[in-house]
Amino acid sequence: MGFSDDIKRFTVKCAANSDAVTRTTVLGITSSIDEMSPVGNADNWAHPEKKPPGYVGGHFRANWQLGVNVQPTGIIEGTAYQGKVEQEQAKIPAKAAGHVYWYQNNLPYAIPLEDGHSGQAPNGMVGLTAVRFGGIVDTAAQAVNK
Repeated sequence: MGFSDDIKRFTVKCAANSDAVTRTTVLGITSSIDEMSPVGNADNWAHPEKKPPGYVGGHFRANWQLGVNVQPTGIIEGTAYQGKVEQEQAKIPAKAAGHVYWYQNNLPYAIPLEDGHSGQAPNGMVGLTAVRFGGIVDTAAQAVNK
């Protein structure tokens, strides 16, 4: 084994570590935002009598969309948020490093919810996750270096 073999092994290990840290970071960010996203419960509203007919909570959480190198557009119909974050996370490629990731909610009330409109998420979701970003990356890097 020569020096060039050592460099090749190091390069392969660095690429694999970069992919693992990127993947784990994206998983951490999407999970954090999803877990903090409110699921509407009209019984908790100041005026529950104003809920639309047939209202079922979950439309907001069901609308988080992960884009890899492309910004998601459109709105997802329905309220099926159970398992949704895992579906979105499945979009992360095996070679995760080097891509641009978007995790976005296109509903018109996403910004008011982020700005604290919901008692379930009075401090938002995205901003808090941004504050935690360094810790999410540190945790991902530590997991790879074990």
